[in-house]
Amino acid sequence: MPSAVSIRAFFKQATIKGGTATLQFEVLMEDANAFPMMRKNGKYVILTAEDTQQAMDFDDETGEVWDE
Repeated sequence: MPSAVSIRAFFKQATIKGGTATLQFEVLMEDANAFPMMRKNGKYVILTAEDTQQAMDFDDETGEVWDE
């Protein structure tokens, strides 16, 4: 069974021609899954996208939030 690969990517642009959209992503090559993802080139994959959000640290006693 093929293995799933997850990677964090920057969605750069989409172009549409006819009934097909081409999506372009940027991936840091230091990501451990960069090469496993590239091996999927030319294959059908399932793409799931979700926004990332910045984590915020806070003091659990006072509730004070700080940004480092």
